[in-house]
Amino acid sequence: MDSADAITLQAFMLALVQLDVPLSPELHEAVNQVGDALTHHRPEVAEEVRSLVQQHWRLKELYDVECQNLQELYPTQQRAKRLNGYISGHHHNDPEAITWNDIAAAVLKQDDFRAGAEALLKRAHAQGDAVKASGDVKVFLSALQRAVAQAHAQAIAILKAIEKRPLTPRNLPHVVGLSVDQSRSIVEYLWKEGYIDRFTGNFFSSLSAMFGGRHRENETIDPDTYLTLTSKGHFLLHPVFIIGRREDRYW
Repeated sequence: MDSADAITLQAFMLALVQLDVPLSPELHEAVNQVGDALTHHRPEVAEEVRSLVQQHWRLKELYDVECQNLQELYPTQQRAKRLNGYISGHHHNDPEAITWNDIAAAVLKQDDFRAGAEALLKRAHAQGDAVKASGDVKVFLSALQRAVAQAHAQAIAILKAIEKRPLTPRNLPHVVGLSVDQSRSIVEYLWKEGYIDRFTGNFFSSLSAMFGGRHRENETIDPDTYLTLTSKGHFLLHPVFIIGRREDRYW
């Protein structure tokens, strides 16, 4: 595996944590299989990834951007040296150290790629400035933190828009500048996690929504239903204690 293959695999993971349009069940299973192949260091896995990203327009779009970002992050003269541990499957001697196998398992083998990445970043954050990982892993973790923050920024934009006035899923894409598919996917996530609920105009119903009383995870949202923030959504935008930028915090 050469450095181009290593960048392919890293860009793929960074794209997945930012994906705001759902994958088909078949594609999701294919991603999980890539995770298995990567942890077993199968040499053909990078080519499988290049073929896979061609099957989903949004994944390909994010992947192309991340490839460019990584090429700029790793100067040509340092690329082979920096990615050597990744290519060879090098393992850190410290059992608490974060390795490439840990990263592949955390991101690629999950039902929720972003949640897996966030759990990994929490582990790194708990170690603080003394994070136990090789130099190339530390560089990637920084890129992963940035990718997660960018994904959160879209959700925060939707929450801010709904905070200003109740909006419907049909209206949101025009307000926040996202595609219909992107907006729908984020709204479904915010609904499932209890950050938003229906707005009825009735004081007691709105009060119930504010405290998450009416939220039901398996209930679908009609595209013409007006939405409001729950207390969980409100305190995400307006936390009592702020540590770091809101977009960089873990949900």
